[in-house]
Amino acid sequence: MENLQILMWYWGTSFVLAFLLYFPLNKLVFTIQIRKIQRQLGRFTTDEENEKQKRRAKLVAGIIAITFSFMFNRTLLPISV
Repeated sequence: MENLQILMWYWGTSFVLAFLLYFPLNKLVFTIQIRKIQRQLGRFTTDEENEKQKRRAKLVAGIIAITFSFMFNRTLLPISV
């Protein structure tokens, strides 16, 4: 029973941490991508290019946030899985 509670706490806190990390990470990834493209092209990006990079940044930020939060919690909580 105690292992179930720890496991539920692990999953719950991992998703909460991922949710909280997602928004600033999304902005950071988007900014880095846009600046890189602008430097490569030598001009400002269009609205269409910005929207494409926003979609891409959401995916990348989601993957990074979820992966980091689960790995971070794994080091903190005593789970024997």
